[in-house]
Amino acid sequence: MKKVVIILLISLIGQSSYSQDPSFSQFDLNMMYMNPAFVGYEKEHRILIHRRNQWIGIPEKFNTNIIEVSPLYLHNDKNGILGRTSALALGFFFIEDHENRVFKNSTFGGAISYIGQLSKRDYINFAVQPIFYTKRLSWDELVFSDQWTDYGVFYEQSSAIQPSTNYNIFDVGSGILWTRHGKYSGNSDQRITIGFAGQHLFSPIVSFYGNQNSDSQYPIKLTLHGEFFSGFPD
Repeated sequence: MKKVVIILLISLIGQSSYSQDPSFSQFDLNMMYMNPAFVGYEKEHRILIHRRNQWIGIPEKFNTNIIEVSPLYLHNDKNGILGRTSALALGFFFIEDHENRVFKNSTFGGAISYIGQLSKRDYINFAVQPIFYTKRLSWDELVFSDQWTDYGVFYEQSSAIQPSTNYNIFDVGSGILWTRHGKYSGNSDQRITIGFAGQHLFSPIVSFYGNQNSDSQYPIKLTLHGEFFSGFPD
């Protein structure tokens, strides 16, 4: 009974839901994909390769591959805009996403991040993320109901109107991070991080038929996240 009540409550609260971007269970590893302000966060060069292979027991392919490269420091100034040290960092990522043999999506993204030191313990990261999407449709892989007769005869032609089989989208995201480190030498590695990111800020149209209405727009995705990192004394 308890499970039924929870399902009903979720159904009433979540009246509208949207599916848009690939999601990973290890979301904390795809740092730049989650929040572009993570570029330059670790102050070290970083390469990430992540592959998700779903439903391997069936012949269809649902694969998502991502690679991230960061940071490449463009500038490091001991007299930053905020009065202390600052830096500019640059990163890139690429996502290749297969949805069986019908849909193929490629995402090329970059991020430029400003890292500023607010005080001895506090840092702020702010980033802008331009993204370029390429989406492809294999129309010949689709089968429609009017291609089959009541007697099981299959026809190659369908009355469905074929749209454009590929199109490109430009979009922009942004993110911000606040980080505070431990106060004393014994816990200098301790830190707390709070971040906020927004993707699809331009709400681009996503339609092979070129529909110019709100139903074909990418909804803005907002992400709020936090992390507390500490350890035990020796």
